[in-house]
Amino acid sequence: QQNMQEGPPCSVEETALAVEALLECHSQDDRMKTAVEKGLNWLIDSISEGRLMEPSPIGLYFAKLWYHERLYPQIFATRALGCAMSQHSSRLPNVAEQALEPSV
Repeated sequence: QQNMQEGPPCSVEETALAVEALLECHSQDDRMKTAVEKGLNWLIDSISEGRLMEPSPIGLYFAKLWYHERLYPQIFATRALGCAMSQHSSRLPNVAEQALEPSV
């Protein structure tokens, strides 16, 4: 599912970091819950589509240089999904658990 707004496409790294930050808020606000759910669904879809192997530059370093690492998508997505599972395991779809299981 592609972002419907104009601008650069979403990345696994940025979405995972945003989801993790929202999860850390422990908010009961419905808008926050909806944002987390949409982010998790986007991550799960991205994993299913194989986007974990497509690193994207994130952030700026002191000399206005973009930086990236080929493992960032895998690391950040795993951390975000792991945080979601530990905090809200009873409410997450089974698909999130399947996304974290190793491929056979």
